Amino acid sequence: MSEKGCCDSVGRCFFDYYTSKILVIRSKKVGTLNRFTQALVIAYVIGYVCVLKKGYQDTDTVLSSVTTKVKGIALTNTTELGERIWDVADYIIPPQVVRRLDEEEEDGSFFVLTNMIITPNQTQSKCAENPTPASKCTSHRDCKRGFNDARGDGVRTGRCVNYNITMKTCEVLSWCPLEKIVDPPNPPLLADAENFTVLIKNNIRYPKFNFNKRNILPNINSSYLTQCVFSRKTDPDCPIFRLKEIVREADEDFQTMAVHGGVMGVQIRWDCDLDMPQSWCVPRYTFRRLDNKDPENNVAPGYNFRFAKYYKNSDGTETRTLIKGYGIRFDVMVFGQAGKFNVVPTLLNIGAGLALLGLVNVICDWIVLTFMKRKQHYREQKYTYVDDFGLGLSGARLQPLCARSLGLSSSQNVSESPPARADSTFKVTMVPGDGVGPELMTAVKEVFKAADVPVEFEEFHLSEVQNMASEEKLDEVLTSMKNNRVAIKGKIHTPMEYKGELASYEMRLRRKLDLFANVVHVNSLPGYSTRHNNLDLVIIREQTEGEYSSLEHESVSGVVECLKIITREKSRRIAKFAFDYATKKGRGKVTAVHKANIMKLADGLFLQSCAEVAELYPKIKYENIIIDNCCMQLVQNPYQFDVLVMPNLYGNIIDNLAAGLVGGAGVVPGESYSAEYAVFETGARHPFAQAVGRNIANPTAMLLSASNMLRHLNLEYHSNMVSEAVKKVIKQGKVKTRDLGGYSTTGDFVRAVAPHPEHTLGSWGVETGAGEVENNRTLSGTPGSIVRDRAVKVSFIAASLSILTAQTSVHRLSLSDISPLSHSGFVTLVGRLAKESKALCGTSETQTQIYVMFTHRAGMSWERTQ
Repeated sequence: MSEKGCCDSVGRCFFDYYTSKILVIRSKKVGTLNRFTQALVIAYVIGYVCVLKKGYQDTDTVLSSVTTKVKGIALTNTTELGERIWDVADYIIPPQVVRRLDEEEEDGSFFVLTNMIITPNQTQSKCAENPTPASKCTSHRDCKRGFNDARGDGVRTGRCVNYNITMKTCEVLSWCPLEKIVDPPNPPLLADAENFTVLIKNNIRYPKFNFNKRNILPNINSSYLTQCVFSRKTDPDCPIFRLKEIVREADEDFQTMAVHGGVMGVQIRWDCDLDMPQSWCVPRYTFRRLDNKDPENNVAPGYNFRFAKYYKNSDGTETRTLIKGYGIRFDVMVFGQAGKFNVVPTLLNIGAGLALLGLVNVICDWIVLTFMKRKQHYREQKYTYVDDFGLGLSGARLQPLCARSLGLSSSQNVSESPPARADSTFKVTMVPGDGVGPELMTAVKEVFKAADVPVEFEEFHLSEVQNMASEEKLDEVLTSMKNNRVAIKGKIHTPMEYKGELASYEMRLRRKLDLFANVVHVNSLPGYSTRHNNLDLVIIREQTEGEYSSLEHESVSGVVECLKIITREKSRRIAKFAFDYATKKGRGKVTAVHKANIMKLADGLFLQSCAEVAELYPKIKYENIIIDNCCMQLVQNPYQFDVLVMPNLYGNIIDNLAAGLVGGAGVVPGESYSAEYAVFETGARHPFAQAVGRNIANPTAMLLSASNMLRHLNLEYHSNMVSEAVKKVIKQGKVKTRDLGGYSTTGDFVRAVAPHPEHTLGSWGVETGAGEVENNRTLSGTPGSIVRDRAVKVSFIAASLSILTAQTSVHRLSLSDISPLSHSGFVTLVGRLAKESKALCGTSETQTQIYVMFTHRAGMSWERTQ
């Protein structure tokens, strides 16, 4: 783009001003959609944001303190301790802090002893260690003196002694006798603990609102507190809880839990609406078990620890009673949030609701302008362009008419207007190949010329069967491909006769350019019915190794060995290409095709590489299938496949099989990629030699490949123009080549897609209210799908002006998408153009002829202005 053109574009973007325009569409469908969407937004704002989430309130989180007091007495009678009374000083561990006389309290959590294993009368002495694989011995040499095992029972003395009559263990210096390794008693010793009660005192504060409260509510007095126990039905506000009921509320059994112990959570939730009376702000209690109780993973269950009580005998000997205690720890957790009306969040949520209502119009506009039948009509009415200088055609802008041609178009619909031509065209290497390849390339060139595609072909003929193949010719083709980086190619036929070189020119091209990935998109064509319709799958083939490695030899007479090469590097590369392709194209599954059950090393390596790469793409489903089963499944149910990736030979087979599912080799495009180059060709590579010169080949596959090439070159507009025109011809079904069940020739198909090369001036049409095109014609009267489609997309195609000077130099001014003008207004504009152009050219003998074809909705009229 020239510097001036760039500045003009930047200026238009900077100085354009967009203002709202009200367009009333009287349509039941659009109106219903609009009101329904508005109702959803209003219901969301009022019901969810305001009512449920109280979006009009400012909020604060709770600050809390908790103290607890447990009461209860239990009686036990054991061999070790005899008959004994247990009170809070015994079973509450650690001991509670005395806060007031006869009231013991602690913060947040408390532990209630429910079961124990007692080892009495332990003294500092020597005894046999409990038997473990590390402590068993047969002689003193097995017991290292002074050794201290962190998991053992003491420090070893170096002696091996009898543990019992059948077993010896190392002697240790420890508290003896050692604790026995046994299960805790069942039922638990302190089974009466289920009747213990706990008073939970909770004080909360919301500092933002200066609000304080506690769970002993104002309506609770001392008399009530001495006799109440929490009950959901009768006493939901009582802060005194029976331990058995706490556990039962969590759907647990206290006696079962008391055997090994556990952890219980007491949750107090304060959710306060401070716009309401303070009496409505009350705590809600819930209970749940917090420790793991998985029956399949019951290692180290419950909650336990050890503690000891020490004594001194009259002779000064120190003894102790070791207790391994099991019990239930209760954790008190406080949650909550308070809300109070505040104007700031109220305004913010109202603003968000209004913004969502504005989004309704955007959604409805998108649906109307994209999916409705009369979308083009709505688009014309929706957008109006007003130039601050009338029509903006000043003398300075008309000056270039005397030097070069000028194309003017409004930006009423940029996406549907042809893009501006670049100063230079794209160069593409073309290799027609053998068979019908040259005929197909001619079709591509004719369509490109008719569509005004900015591509220039560098054509090279390379053939092994027409004596047009040599190392020099191959080097020329490679040089061109490397310079241009993009090529379009027909099938280069490979003869079956062995002439001293195993690698064909086709294969050598792929290797030298490292075209490792061949992509064939198998897609059903609308309008052509096959056994399986609406197919959409992609075949990705590694094509630089495998059976096509050209490594074969005759080891002994009558025995030929052919090597299949599979490498990890190239297998991972093609697998990553397939998964990247699936990710970019929004596809959900990649299937690796193999024969690893027979070729366990070669295909096994390929399959392993695909599986390794698949782990890097967890969102894409990965499967694998054997090649012979894949062929059968493609014939029976091809819809199960999405993206298939495979080695070289399997890809060749599957490409051709899949092409047959949607119409044959004449309708499936393909492309090959390396890290730097792209080559576009037909998906199923057949020269179709028997059709050479008969004008019967189907150019669909090559034209679609050419369209894909244009998309690769970022010529999106031209790519869509070509592909849509081809698909439209097939969908109409009036022009069919023989492979599609018709009798049309290659030329017929090309003429249906695009006008003949000499008719390149354009096509003009009038859009009716139903969205159809009438009076479709080129200036020579030849119809064409590409230019016809362009006419459909443009609302008002105003004129084609030819300004002929005395020097016979020709300049063309194309005015497209001019906002609707009256007929007389348009003629006035043309007259002004003629006068200003004549004045600018500076010669009195200049004769200007302007031919105006002006399109009206009512029909077409012709005017001639001298």
